[in-house]
Amino acid sequence: MGCLLWLTQLLCLLFFHFHFQATSSLSLSCNTSISLELCQLEQNHALLQFKNSFSITSSASFDYPPYAHYPKTDSWEEGTDCCSWDGVTCDLQTGYVIGLDLSSSMLFGTFHSDNSFFLLSHLQNLDLSNNDFNHSNILSQFSELWNLRYPNLNFCVFTGLVPLGITYLSSLVSLDIS
Repeated sequence: MGCLLWLTQLLCLLFFHFHFQATSSLSLSCNTSISLELCQLEQNHALLQFKNSFSITSSASFDYPPYAHYPKTDSWEEGTDCCSWDGVTCDLQTGYVIGLDLSSSMLFGTFHSDNSFFLLSHLQNLDLSNNDFNHSNILSQFSELWNLRYPNLNFCVFTGLVPLGITYLSSLVSLDIS
């Protein structure tokens, strides 16, 4: 009888051990999923292409004092989650980029109509202020960003007319092009 009791206790101990191991593994995999990338892959690629379409030049941002500007895109690296990059805000449910604050980021270059930036269709808040887009036109493609609410294009060295299509953005709250 003593042997049977001992065997029962051993089996209970083994069952408890295996149950605890399975639960721990389950917890570990759940915790691991939290650290997985949030950013949508196509959004990640679009932002990296956008970054590579401009150069970083300290004279491209005019803030005073000069320490007020820094190249936010320096934190943007392939193989990392774009939702963790400086200046990028993502929707926590979908992983879509909904905010982009690149103000005073020392971006210099021409803003072309085929820029991958226009693939960020879920973008709501945009601040490109205080960068030098080298007398580029404000492109009609901005009007394709249907969710855009607060575009700030202040001190961007844009030239030309504001495209009429921007007035059709139904979510637009304010537009700063001073």
